[in-house]
Amino acid sequence: MTLVPMSVEANSDQGIAAALETLTETSLDVRQGAIARAADVPKSFGPAFFATIYDQFDDPLCKWYAIRSLGDLAAEDYLDVLIDALKHPDQEVGKSSLHLIAARSIGQIGPSAVDRLLRLLDESSGSTTVAVIDALGEVGATKAIPALQHCLESEDRALRLWSALSLAKIGTASIPALRESLSRADAALALLIVDAFAIINETEIIPALADAATSFRSSVSNYLLRGRRDRVMNLISLVRVTGKQQGTLGAKARAFLNSFSDEIKAIEAFQDETPKS
Repeated sequence: MTLVPMSVEANSDQGIAAALETLTETSLDVRQGAIARAADVPKSFGPAFFATIYDQFDDPLCKWYAIRSLGDLAAEDYLDVLIDALKHPDQEVGKSSLHLIAARSIGQIGPSAVDRLLRLLDESSGSTTVAVIDALGEVGATKAIPALQHCLESEDRALRLWSALSLAKIGTASIPALRESLSRADAALALLIVDAFAIINETEIIPALADAATSFRSSVSNYLLRGRRDRVMNLISLVRVTGKQQGTLGAKARAFLNSFSDEIKAIEAFQDETPKS
């Protein structure tokens, strides 16, 4: 299907109007396919085209491709469209969703989106709050750490989970906040914080990981035995490498390895027994 006549620029007002007319007259499956192909070459169509697709068609898949393309174009001038996607109820699209792809696209726009997101966080509730937290993590701006830490210490499990993931995405700059929250955590929150440390997986986590081992031994043990296997193995590898160092950091790493030697042996025995594909 040709969306725009050869004589017309696809990203011009005339081209957008022609494409919209063509898409409106087609069946849903043909429309979805045409928009998907346009999304593969977003620069050819431009952000105004995809903003129009988002606005004009209610089908979640069409909206999903439009949102993804605005992110691929880092279309800062169309941040309002992506914010609008966060404000509306989420809709699943395969293994993704409109909120997930909007968060990813906002992340591609970068730090200029943070202030808008923080204002929306103050005003939002439910799935929109979760989506904003995810978007802040995708942006990765340290300015968002205090707000994310506040959400991390919420009683709401979903806010805790997504805040921990977003703080982990921000990286080592989040470690002081995570460590502070650990000092006020319950066992369930401690588990999420240990997972955040594992995602960060830099030497700077070792003192905070040692705190978790002392105050929440059962949570750390549970994480090692039942956490996501790739993260657990990467964490153990980091602690082992750090344990070869001299000084306080190395001593803390060695103490961790000694304290959880049984769990580590069980994990590695399981790894050895797992068939290699």
